[in-house]
Amino acid sequence: MVIELGKVSKHSAAPRIHSASRNPARLLARALARIAAGRQAAEDGARGTCALMLSDGLGLMERLARAAGEDGTALGYELKALYSQAGEALLRAQFAPSDALFDEAEALLTPIHEALEALTPPEPPPVRRVSASVG
Repeated sequence: MVIELGKVSKHSAAPRIHSASRNPARLLARALARIAAGRQAAEDGARGTCALMLSDGLGLMERLARAAGEDGTALGYELKALYSQAGEALLRAQFAPSDALFDEAEALLTPIHEALEALTPPEPPPVRRVSASVG
């Protein structure tokens, strides 16, 4: 329901398409990049940057888990559990960064990402516009 200037209206009944459900491979790639950046920041002693990168990765895990759970299939629930487990490792790594926690999250997410990348069709080539004059 949306309330605007004293008016009340309902949203359409059309299902919402979440960005995670449109391209989870892209979100997983971002999450893996955040984990790598968090690992590097932890090795460099930059605890604040590490926590920031892992917090962003945790947010991506939550989005992916929510989208997978909304799928309603057995596979969706299994993916949700894996994303949640990876998110728990990231949460623990925010407070006590260790290679074991980074490795756990990467080990859970990398095979999923590789499988999704293999299923994702390649981007179509850009459309070239040709102008023609009628004379």
